[in-house]
Amino acid sequence: MFDQLAQMLTRLTAHGVARDAVGIVLCIGCGLGALLLGIALRRAFKLPAWLCRRIIVIGVGAWIIMAFYWIRLWPAGWLPPAVFLYLNHWIRSRHKLRDLRRDGEDDAADVLGHQWAPLIVQLFLWWQGDQFMAMAGILTVAVADSTAEIVGRRWGKNHFRFRGGRHKTFEGTLAMFISSFVLILLINTFFAKIPGVWFAAWCVVGALLAALLATMVELVTPRRYEDYAVTLLPAFFMYYYTVAGFR
Repeated sequence: MFDQLAQMLTRLTAHGVARDAVGIVLCIGCGLGALLLGIALRRAFKLPAWLCRRIIVIGVGAWIIMAFYWIRLWPAGWLPPAVFLYLNHWIRSRHKLRDLRRDGEDDAADVLGHQWAPLIVQLFLWWQGDQFMAMAGILTVAVADSTAEIVGRRWGKNHFRFRGGRHKTFEGTLAMFISSFVLILLINTFFAKIPGVWFAAWCVVGALLAALLATMVELVTPRRYEDYAVTLLPAFFMYYYTVAGFR
């Protein structure tokens, strides 16, 4: 009986709507799990609010990896960021999680990270063969940008001002570039299904250029638009870079 049940579940999740539904549940569960982890770390170990928020953002960003393996239906890919958008709104409107709020703010704004940009990326790039481009943008803002802030706050010693008087650290900027490069290189290598003799060189050059773009964008973009720019520009750069190289 158990073997028959296992075979039935395998058939249901092998393709089609059932598989997409499982993927949506896993993606949303990933975000909720990251939120609960951040709350637990904040309350149990008294970690700084900004660090807990970044841990949450990194964990929430991991939903796109699950989506790559589980979600094929185009509209299904919209649901996880849409749900996270609603949760952000609910947290802010109900004044929840005030212990995770930013310094000087009354509410914990966008605890799950800004989700409009991931939703836009999903709308345009969630097609067979293009998903790795969406991953590049979403994980860059979730992981690389978070790494840059963590390194800059923890170990940043060499401060400088850039446009608009924003304070940056050399260490944080370097962490942004290195983490972006490594992340996009891994995404290109393992998720870009592109045959070709020059595939390895294409992966390295694309990751290098996209990391440079993400780093410069993070430096010059006003804070309110930073998450949009760091998500969208690397993703669409990888799209046009792929079109120029292989299509």
